Formats: sequence, C-alpha cells, structure tokens
Amino acid sequence: MLLRRMKNSLRIARFALLPAKGEGETVCPCQDGAYVVAPEATAACLADLGRLVDSRGELHLLFPGCFALAAPFLLFRLKREGFSRCRAYMQNSGLVLMARR
Repeated sequence: MLLRRMKNSLRIARFALLPAKGEGETVCPCQDGAYVVAPEATAACLADLGRLVDSRGELHLLFPGCFALAAPFLLFRLKREGFSRCRAYMQNSGLVLMARR
C-alpha cells in the first residue's frame, strides 16, 4: 500500500513537470465538487487542465492516495498554465488541489 502510494505520487510529480501530449482521455468523476483523478487518468488530466475548469473559472482536483511531496510540482504546473490562487492541502482521502483562472 505504501509503495503504491509512493509510486502514484512520483507519477503525478513526473506528469506535472513533463505533461503528456494528448495522451488518453480525461475521465475524472466528480466527488463533492472536486474531480477525482485516478492514477490511470493522471497523464491526461495534467496534459489539459483547462478542460477541468468549471463555469466560475475554478479548478478542484483530488488525487486519492497521493502524498504531499507531489504538491510543489502540481503547484508549479498550475502557475505555468496561468492559474492563480493556487492551493494544495492534504485530506484523509488524498491531495486536494484548488486554483482559479
């Protein structure tokens, strides 16, 4: 379990730094107003964050089972994509990422 969470966190950090070019589909179910990013959808979600912005220009993502060590990489990606008011915090279910465009 711990090794799987570490692998998932490193995968998220990798795709935050080097996003894939149109790889796969963005399939992220919505839970409590936040898109849940499954490990297999990480590359597609981080490749085009604009598709996940709501009508108010806000982005809410939940990375289940992700460690906090991926947060700086995700925040870097958001700032690079033109988001502001970027925040990352931990919940029991994983890492939550919030931003506004």
